[in-house]
Amino acid sequence: MNMIRAQYLDAYDCAGKIASYIEKTTPYVVLEEEMVYLTAHIQRLQKASPKAR
Repeated sequence: MNMIRAQYLDAYDCAGKIASYIEKTTPYVVLEEEMVYLTAHIQRLQKASPKAR
């Protein structure tokens, strides 16, 4: 988890914002494992985006 956080800092920050929104608008608590999952998928989307190139 720490490796993902360090390696994909921008994607992890974005995942944190999403998790914060979810926690503010629902009674759901986002777990660290889910943060890693979100981070990995956000990173994949950023890499595939033409704007990121």
